[in-house]
Amino acid sequence: MRVLRLMVLLLAVAATLPAHAGSMFTYQVMNQLCLKGRDTPGVQVTANEAFKAIEVEVTRSDGKALTLGPRAFKEGQTYTFTFSQGDGEYSYEGVIRGTYPDGDSYEVPIDFTIFVGGNLDMQVPRDQIDLDGEILTMVLTRPAGKAEIEIYGLDGMLAQQEYTLEGEAAGTPINLEWDALRGEVVKMVVRGYDKWGFYVQEDITPWSLEIPHDDVHFETGKYDILESEKPKLDKAFADIMEKVDQYGQIVDVKLFIGGYTDTVSDRGYNQTLSNNRAKSIARYFREKGFSQPIYYQGFGEDALAVETDDSVEEIRNRRAVYLLAAWPPRPGKNFPRGNWQKL
Repeated sequence: MRVLRLMVLLLAVAATLPAHAGSMFTYQVMNQLCLKGRDTPGVQVTANEAFKAIEVEVTRSDGKALTLGPRAFKEGQTYTFTFSQGDGEYSYEGVIRGTYPDGDSYEVPIDFTIFVGGNLDMQVPRDQIDLDGEILTMVLTRPAGKAEIEIYGLDGMLAQQEYTLEGEAAGTPINLEWDALRGEVVKMVVRGYDKWGFYVQEDITPWSLEIPHDDVHFETGKYDILESEKPKLDKAFADIMEKVDQYGQIVDVKLFIGGYTDTVSDRGYNQTLSNNRAKSIARYFREKGFSQPIYYQGFGEDALAVETDDSVEEIRNRRAVYLLAAWPPRPGKNFPRGNWQKL
């Protein structure tokens, strides 16, 4: 009986090993790619007849020995031997051993690889997006497998590219270039894949648009909007809403209002005055019906349109900027600070 069983076993194993099966049981490796905290790796065994015990004995690529089981099986029973693994990729090699009630046993070799990792993260530094040069930089938190970029304009997709990467180490800046485009870039979709196929996506809207307008004149030291100045704001509001209608289907539009002064009076006073004037304009646009987020900030005399000495009246420096954008503008000449306040 034992000799016949072993002969049948050897023939069956030789014929079915590529499919991970023996004549007396079959097995399947579960969750070879595991998201940390969600998935659990394991070896699922289905017995085709009764066993006193089945166990899995493997050695990990770092030398750690692991025994799963033993466990008794009824005919037709399925059970998954689960185990834990830390972050990273490990290979396993060993056997699945089945023992019958009469003491006969046999082994089937097994080898597999398990990867366990937390959430994949990606950074696409905004200050390294060069629309004119058609290049951006991507940084992943795990070895890279591939990347994809989709570029959109007002009329739809302008470009789509896929990049095969070579396992660049976590934290490595990866430059992605795209083909020459025609049309204004409004939105970009960037996907970064690690070498195991997990991916993360980021929607980027590099678009921004400054609205030309006639600046509102305020009384000296005040920030109330005069009736005579409201037509200027009404015209600007109409232009703003036209652009919102044009871009709002693709872009999550926000309005940023910056206020500025000349160098008359002291710097602290001018800072407060410019902030209040920017807020007054923001409130006016909200009352007119602008429903998207509005942010305002005063820059005082820290961003002069025309450089002057101290205590110089210059009407071109008593100004405001109305900017439509998807995210706050990067600090620069016009916006020396990023302390935007939401209305």
